[in-house]
Order: sequence, then structure tokens, then C-alpha cells
Amino acid sequence: MRRPLCLAMLGFTAAVRIMTWIKPLPQPSPPAEDGQTAVVAGTVSDITSYMDPENGQMVHIVYLKAADALPFQGAEMQSDLNFKDPDVELIKTDSISLNTNLNNFTAAGIRAVNFSDRDLKQNITAQKEAQKQLQEIDMQVWEKSAQEQGMPAQTLEKSAQEQEMPMRSQGGTGVMCRLQEGEVRLPEIGSRACYRGKARHFKTATNPGEFDARAYYAGQGISMQLSQAVLTGKSEGYSGWRHALYRLRRRAGEVLENIFPQKEASVLKAMLLGEKKGMDSEIKALYQGAGISHILAISGLHISLLGMGLYRLLSRFLSRKLSGLLSCGVLFSYLVMTGFSASAARAGIMFLLYMTAKIVGRTYDMPTALSTAAALLLLENPAWLQDGGFQLSFAAAAGAAVTIPAFERMGSDAVKLFGKDKGKKNYIKMYGEKQKHPVMQRLLQGFRSSFCISLTTLPVLLSVFYEWNLLSILLNVLVIPLMGILMGGTVLLVLAGSVVGGIGEPVFVFLRMLALPVKGILIFYEKLCLLSEGLPGIWHAGKPELWQLLVFAAGLGLLLLLTEKIPRPAGVPAAALLCLVFALKPQDGMQMTMLDVGQGDCIYIRTESGKHYLYDAGSSSQKDTGTWQVIPFLKYQGVGRLEAVFVSHWDADHINGLEAVFEWAEKSGVSIGGLVLPQAHVVQDEPSRLVEMAGSYHIPVYRMEAGDLLKDGKTEFLCLHPDGRDSFTDRNTASLVVQLTLRGENGDKDFSILLTGDVDAEGEQKILASSPGLLQSCDILKTAHHGSETSTTREFLDAAAPACALISCGRNNSYGHPHKAVLERLKAAHIPVFVTNECGAVMVRRRQKKITVETFLNVD
Repeated sequence: MRRPLCLAMLGFTAAVRIMTWIKPLPQPSPPAEDGQTAVVAGTVSDITSYMDPENGQMVHIVYLKAADALPFQGAEMQSDLNFKDPDVELIKTDSISLNTNLNNFTAAGIRAVNFSDRDLKQNITAQKEAQKQLQEIDMQVWEKSAQEQGMPAQTLEKSAQEQEMPMRSQGGTGVMCRLQEGEVRLPEIGSRACYRGKARHFKTATNPGEFDARAYYAGQGISMQLSQAVLTGKSEGYSGWRHALYRLRRRAGEVLENIFPQKEASVLKAMLLGEKKGMDSEIKALYQGAGISHILAISGLHISLLGMGLYRLLSRFLSRKLSGLLSCGVLFSYLVMTGFSASAARAGIMFLLYMTAKIVGRTYDMPTALSTAAALLLLENPAWLQDGGFQLSFAAAAGAAVTIPAFERMGSDAVKLFGKDKGKKNYIKMYGEKQKHPVMQRLLQGFRSSFCISLTTLPVLLSVFYEWNLLSILLNVLVIPLMGILMGGTVLLVLAGSVVGGIGEPVFVFLRMLALPVKGILIFYEKLCLLSEGLPGIWHAGKPELWQLLVFAAGLGLLLLLTEKIPRPAGVPAAALLCLVFALKPQDGMQMTMLDVGQGDCIYIRTESGKHYLYDAGSSSQKDTGTWQVIPFLKYQGVGRLEAVFVSHWDADHINGLEAVFEWAEKSGVSIGGLVLPQAHVVQDEPSRLVEMAGSYHIPVYRMEAGDLLKDGKTEFLCLHPDGRDSFTDRNTASLVVQLTLRGENGDKDFSILLTGDVDAEGEQKILASSPGLLQSCDILKTAHHGSETSTTREFLDAAAPACALISCGRNNSYGHPHKAVLERLKAAHIPVFVTNECGAVMVRRRQKKITVETFLNVD
């Protein structure tokens, strides 16, 4: 059996995947309620500091592991928790507990008491004042909790003190502390630190394609964020080695910021130090759209350049064994310094195995090393298997370890058939291959390598990002060869700046001149990405189905097994043909999805012919809903063209996501057939800005009024309101009301949806007066105005007689949506209701003459 260890490790990885599929991994429980003021203590595992590119403010994030929430009063912290700061010092004494000392510093987050600068009397006075203020805050907390539990506050407080108020978390979990502005005191890595701030739970995805922050951070063992955090205490003991690495990373970042402009410095910090949070969002999106974002992650490319470069340098002066050991030690420290991401850990383990093989004189087998790295990482944290970075890193490495060698062996049976010399001549004669110029050979080899890795990572890319830039194959041929110069030059600049940077600004002026080649490469990368934006190349495949992944995997496996029998010129076309399995989109009937955008509206429609439409896109409760909810959903659906974007009216909660959609469409090659607005005159209120915005993106603008009809195969969009002859004083009254109807084979109405925007009772009465027969027995009603009491009157509801009603509104919104009266009217009419603030996105499908309603979140 070949590679028995490789097979064993692959079997272990497969077993982990099956087990986590059968029984998902539990997510860490946050130690405090969302929105609650909490005090959290834990071990400092990392610190990230960066300049926010949006507002130019410095941001500090402290990561705590094994963190527990502490009560404001009634708990004794460990005796080694002692704040050590040049300005503030909490003194431990036998007579005063540390909890009291911490209270002096943390009460109401007011101010610290400097014992060394005040006499005993002032000290005692400040101590009593701080304790009094803390007790007042604690009492407010007890009273609020008592109201919720229906018992006296004193009883609840006494009960909590008797139990030492463990506040749910016992074993500890990871917490991300985002320090408040102006808080510059940072603990040492490895120390125990205590922070006070506002607990913020990570958002769970409520729409298909949306980033699930809670699942992402749970995979890293982080359960919540503590915002506006203030340091209230820390231990004297810490990890000297890890803190030295942190200071080294911070010093390297400062050197890069002194040499390069902020944009270039942020890119280099991501490449060299693994710090992506301060990176310019436009550059990050540019790299990702061009398919070269992998160079921003510390992975095999970076490890091989740094690790092997160091090994070869040391080998000139030291023995092979000592050089290997030192290289592994330095590389391990580098991985710890940069955060041990999945891709970096995978590359580090493989490098360690490679060095071990060289030292002991054994053969290094890349597939075995790759499978061993996967097994070791999953043994430490099975949640890695669900991480997109982990999947992409191992898929790319598998492409280098398996696919590239297989493609290099293509057609080798011709050589075996005719003999070594004669076989090569016949192979060249048969397939027309001739000896090429060395530069051309390198380019072709680079193209083959890039194609093979893209082929292997394609299923993961589509599963994570839902689209793929075909030009990335060519771009990587140009980008990767320059990475050696880029990384080597950056390392030398950092070393030089760290050693002689203390001399002053003249040194950095000189280093900026030396940095011109590095800066030139970054500019070249950016121009390549911008050039690819203007070319057709992005494949909007959407989220692949399970059967597509299985067919592709089986086809790729068969292709790799038969590579020696396949003529080399046929290899790439055969693999490209295999990729088309992801382009197969069987007709799946009509689909309508009401997205959960908080307090707003966004409805996606896919007709039975496979064409895509959008009705509104905005929110007043969620920031950048177009970027974070609408666009990811459109990518998930594989939208390559929007036939029309309907706008019910131009309130912000219905349109403020459109500009992001239009910008994405222009950059991604997604065409938009038109923007459809209501043909209504609203007194002193016209959507001029919206019309201008559409014009700037070359999107034609159309108007619809009652009676207008848009047909798409068997699907019809009939406008019921407004009447273009009417004048309105309110935007809501003038909302564009559209009835979407699917016709059957004989032309009869087979299925209908009523989209009502924010139309109010006045508008509903106009519809009833002008076209009452058109409303009869609609299947799905989009309840108007987020379930407001001013809409969905009993008369309108009786006329429409929907089989199901959908309501889009935000959680805990200040408007009281959906209104109790509306819900009671729907209940009285025996109409089931789906509300996005409870269900997440609601998907309605009409296929094979059956209507199904699915919710993204599992609800009772």
C-alpha cells in the first residue's frame, strides 16, 4: 500500500467531517448577556492595534482566552491581579481585599486612585467614594434584574452574593475586547487581565450567503466582543517570550508605517505580519475580486520564501542539522507572532516535516505531510474544518502536491510505448510540441501550475465566495514570481528600520528610496486588479449544490487517475469541461425571497425562466445592508444579470442599499436592465438623487403606473398602484404596488404574489376602488409598511385573501412593528404569518404545482 500514513490521516479527516456533519460542534456560550455591562477576566492571548482607514482613529483589540465574567461586587479575584502602571497602581494588602482595590479603579469607569501621590486621608476618602458609586450602580443592576424576575432587589442581591454569582460561564471562553477611544494601556501577552465594557454578541447570519460572524468567531473559540472596554486590572506575571514576539511584531508594523504610505503599509502588514484589520477595504476587495487575495494570507508561499530562505542562508555557515533546527525554531516563533492562522499553521507543519526529513536523511512526501498537517490541526480544533481559510489552504496545497505532478505526467504513456528516445520523438511528432524558449517554458509552466491549483480550489472558492474570476489564472502567473522580491525586500527593510531607525528621520528617508521597488510591485498588483475589473471574466456561478460537488470530485479524481493516458494538449480542455458542471442550473420553478434586512425591505424574485428581479433594497436599522446582506445573497444565487430593480418608493429604508448594488454590478460585470419607479407625483418630493445615481451607472429609468404590465415568459408583473394622474402628499401612499402572477399552460393564474411597499390605508382604498377583482385570492401577501397599523386594513385583507403573509421588520424596532392589531387581523382571517425578525429570510418556492415556504432560521 502506497503512503499508508497519508491514507490514515485522510481517513481521520474524513471521520471528523462526518462526525461534525452528524452532530455539529457546540458553540461557546458568551459569559454575559448582549448589551449588558460586564467585567471579564482572562488570559491575554493576543493584541491587535491598527489605524481605522475610515476615520483615522487608532483601534486596540485585546483577545482574552479562558475568560469568565465577574460580578460587580461579591467575588474575590485571584490574588495576583494587580494593576501595574506608571500612573496608577492598585496595592495588595492583608486588610483590604483585591476586589476592593479593583472597585477603586473600576467604579463607574470613573478614574483611578494613585495611592503613591496622595496621603492616607485622601486615599480613604476616594476609596469610600468609589465604593459608594459602585454600590449605586450595582443596586440599579439588582433592581432591573429583580423587576424581570418579580422579587425584591435585596433578596436577589443576597441570593447572588451567597452563590458568589458565577454568571453562567464556568470553564471560560474567548472574548475580544475592543478598547474604548483613548484607552492606551495594554497588558502583556500571557498576563491575566480584567476588562469592563459592554457585551456585544456576534451577529448570526439570517440570510443565505451572509457572513456568519458568530460561527466564524466560535471556530476560533471567541464567544463575544466587549466594546468600549477599559482595563481595570492585570497580573504582574506574563509570558516573556510571547510578549517579546508581540513587541517585535508591533515594531515591525511601525517601521512599515514609517517607510510606506498607509495603504501600502497595510497591505505589507497583512502579508508579513498577518494583520488584516487595518487594511484598506477597497484594496482588500480589489485583491479578492481579481483572485489574488491569497497573497495577503500567510501561507505556504510565505513560509517557503521565509523558511527556506533562512535555511539556505544559515547553511552557508552552519551544519545542515543545526541550520534546520534553527530555521524551524525561528519559523515557529514567526507563526506564534503572526497569530497561527489555519493556512500558516498548515504550512508551518509541512515545513517542519520537510526539515525533519532533511535532517534525518529521509524522503519528504508532500501528500503525506499535507494529510498529517490536516489531522494534527483537526485534532487540536475540529472547528477548523468549517473554516473557509482552512479549506482553501489545504485545497491549494493539494493542487500543488497532487494535481500539478499529475498534469506534468500527462501523455507519458507515449514515452513508455516507444521507448525513452523514440517515444519523445513520436510524442513531439504526434502532438506538435517543440522545444520552446526558456522564458516561454517558464510562463507555460507557471500557467499550468496556476491552472491546476485553481482547478483544485474551485469547489471551495464557489462554496465560500460563490463566484470566480477566470482571469485569476493569468494574474497569478504574473503575481507569484514577484512575491520573492516583494517579501525579501520587505523583510530587509523591516530589519534595517528596526536596527538603525532610532537614528532619526534621515534614515527613513533613505529607506523610502530603497523601498521604491517594493512599492512599485504593489502598484503593479493594484493596476493588474483594476485592469481585470474592466474585463469580462467573473463567473457568477452561485452556491454549488451537493450533487455538483460530488460530480466534480469524481470527475477530477478520474482525470488524475488517467493523466498518463490523456494527451497533454487535451488535459486542460478536459479539466475546463469538467468545471462546467457548476454552470448547470436545472429549472427549479419560481422563487421569491424576502431578505432579513432589519427595519427595511428587500425582495428577490427568480422567475420560472431563471431571470432575476429585485424589489427594494434598504434598511434603517442595519448599516450597509447592500454590502452585507443584499450583494452576498445575489452572489449566492449566481445572479449575472438583474432584469429590473423595482423601487416601491424612495424612503431610505427601501433604497439605501441600492448604490452598493449598482457599484458591485458595474465592477463585477452584472448588467441591470432598468430601474423601475412609480409614476406618481409626490408634492415637493421627487427621487432626483436616485435617478441621478442610476444614470451615473448607466442604468435606464422607467416609470410604472396602474395598468402597466411587464411580461417575462409565463410571469407577469402588473402594476396596481399608483395612478399616474393622481397627486400625493406622502411617499407611502404613492408606493408602487405590483402583482406578480405566474400563468399556467392554459393562461390561467397559477400563482400570485402581491408586493405592496409601504402603501397605507388611503392607497389600499384606491386599489380597491379601481381594481378589486385583481386582488382576489393571491397566494402570498407582502404585508405593507412592515406590519404598521396604518396599512393592511380588514377590507383590503378580505379582498386579497392571501394564503400566507410575510412581514419584514427589525428586531426590537422602535416603531412597534409588526403592530398587534395587524397580527390580530391576520390571525382572525386564519392567515399564517412569517416575520423576518423571527424567521430570518423567508423563501417561497413554486415548483411542480406546489408552494413551499421555508425560513432561514429554525423557528417553532
